[in-house]
This record gives sequence, C-alpha cells and structure tokens, in this order.
Amino acid sequence: MKKIHRVLALLLAALMALGLMTTAFAATDSAPTIDPGKKASLSVYKYDITKASNDGAWDAESYVSTGLHDDTVIDKLSKYAIQGVEFTYLRVADIAMNSELVDGQRRVGVLYGFDSSDRSTAVLSAIGLTAADAHKTDNSINYFTSDMLNNKLSTALTANATTVKNALETAVKNGGVAMSETDVTGHTSASDMEQGLYLVVETRVPENVTSTCNPFFVSLPMTTIDGAAWNYVIWGGINGLYQVAGGITKPFRRRIQQKTGARTNTLSWRIGQVLTTFVLIDLSWIFFRANSLGDAMHLLSSLFRGWSTSIFFDGSLLKLGLDQTEWLVLLGALLILLAVSLMQERGVSVLEAVKRQQLWFRWLIYLAAIFVVLLTGIYGPGFAASSFIYFQF
Repeated sequence: MKKIHRVLALLLAALMALGLMTTAFAATDSAPTIDPGKKASLSVYKYDITKASNDGAWDAESYVSTGLHDDTVIDKLSKYAIQGVEFTYLRVADIAMNSELVDGQRRVGVLYGFDSSDRSTAVLSAIGLTAADAHKTDNSINYFTSDMLNNKLSTALTANATTVKNALETAVKNGGVAMSETDVTGHTSASDMEQGLYLVVETRVPENVTSTCNPFFVSLPMTTIDGAAWNYVIWGGINGLYQVAGGITKPFRRRIQQKTGARTNTLSWRIGQVLTTFVLIDLSWIFFRANSLGDAMHLLSSLFRGWSTSIFFDGSLLKLGLDQTEWLVLLGALLILLAVSLMQERGVSVLEAVKRQQLWFRWLIYLAAIFVVLLTGIYGPGFAASSFIYFQF
C-alpha cells in the first residue's frame, strides 16, 4: 500500500512540475500583462529640489521612486513647489510585450518600438541611438529596451546638455501636447492618453527659474518596482486559507464520512487525498510562478478552455524551455528519486548501503555523482542557486 501511495505521489509531483512549466510560459505566449484597450494618465510635480536639499528636507539617496502617488513626499516638499511651469509631452514609441528564451530561461519584458518617422528619427538622433542599438527589428520598427533608452539619454545629457535639451525641445514642439501650467502645489496632469513611450520636456518656466530640468522618458502604463509582491502575498494568503478552511470544515467532513460510510484506510481514500492536495497546491502555485497578477488570472481562466492532447505528440513540450536531452535528464532524475524512495520504504538507508561497499566502488559512486552535477547543473553568470526554490522572488 505504501509503495503504491509513494509511486502515485511521485507521478503527481512530475505532473505538477510539467503543469508549472506550462503555466510559467503560457502567459508569455498568449497573455499580455498590459491591456492595450485602456487609456493612461500622467502626473508631474515640480519642486525646487536644490533648495530642499540645502534645507535638509530632501535626500535623493533615501528615496526610491515607486511610480505610485506618495502623500508623504508631497507633504514634505509642498513648501518647495514651483508654480507656472509648462511641460510638453510627445508620444515617441509604441509599447510591446516581449517574450524570449535567454540561456534556457524564459524572460518577459517590455520593448519600445520606434518607426522611421521624422518624429522618431529626431528623438533617436538627439540621444545618439541607431538601429544597431536596437534589441530587435521587426517590420522596419526598431525595438529598444528601457535601459538602453535611459542610458543613452543620460550619456547624451552629460556630454552636452544644452544641445540635447534644445534638440528634444524642438522635437516635442513638433506634434507634442503642452500640459497645463503647474499649480500652487507644483502639480500638473494629463489624462486619456494612448499607451506608449512618451518624451517629456520642460518647455516654459517662470522668470525666477534659471534653468529647466532634464528631459525624461515616461512609459505608460508604468509598473511599480514591486509588482511581483502582490503575487507572493496572494500565494501566501491562499495557503493560509487552505489551513483555516481545513480546520473549520473538519467536523463537517467527518460527519459526511460517517453518514456515507467512507473508509479512510483504503487506497481509494488516499488517492483522493493526494489528488485534492495536488489540485489545491498547483492552483496556488499559479500565483507564485506567474509574471503578474493579470497573468495568473488569465491562466486560471485558460484552465477551462483550449484543451488539446496533441501537445504530447506534436513537439510542443520541447518549446517550454527544456530540449529533448534535458527531458531525458529530468526523467532519469525522477527514476532515481523513485528508486531511492522505494528503498526508504523498505527501511534501507542509501547512505549506509554505499558505506558498506568497497573503497574503490564508494569513490566511483562519489565521482559519478560529482560528474553528474557538473554535467547537468546550471551555474555561472546569470544563475542564482536559490532561483529554482524561490522562482523569481
């Protein structure tokens, strides 16, 4: 009985691993984390940071921008607000989700597509970007990462701030939209904006302001720095809910067992317990492994549509991040796990069994284990030892 139970649990664990690989990558192929049908808004605050810093009211090193409205910062800098400043914004690129395999790992991110229009050419030329710097090119559209755009803009401003600022100001005035002047709190805003990458330039200031701030890019929509945290909170909450629900419903479930005459010492009962645990845990891990909360909800809804058994025969499994060789390694590892588990069920200690062997044979086993780790392990730049256990958190 125990053997069958252990084998069943191991098979379900393998199925769970396959299920997690499917959920990890399904969203990257068919479920964008950005809803392109929604409009965006932009809020800008203008403060005299130089004076605030001199007064000790502001320390840039102690503040990290999150993209969220922060009343604490607004209250702290309210006395340094500058009224009467005009900002002009220009939509310079489309925003697009990008999914690709990098060193065997699926990476999902955002790219910004610049077409060949005069508007795009003027902005890219001003900051020194060329098609050679693009992350990829598709249908004559050059797609850049945010790091590339921001780094090039910063480098260009450092090298020649006046020339770059003038060039970008000229670009935004050619088709850009001027925002209303900042109010007494230093605030101005715009709404009902198309999604995309915007260049924002300070185009007019009051007489008492001697210089303008540097132009900057804004991605709409803008994600927070801890967008994955909500996934983790929900995942932990679901597991906590399972425990609470289990305790509350225990008397009810016991009464049902008594009324139906269900026997808890049978194989069918244990199979039911394993299946229930498998389904509940696998559902909660969707939130743990998904790239965003939106992806997780999409994956849950996708569980009930689009079923097809053809994925087991048409090579689709080889597109989930593991090639044929890696699948064989996975299956071999599962067989070893099964063998060790069966030995433990019989009360056999694998370590003690190895220790009883001749010296040359023990070292042959040790060296073989080391060789397998070196051959099949994932290590080096870009890999963290904890990434598998904690996924991407």
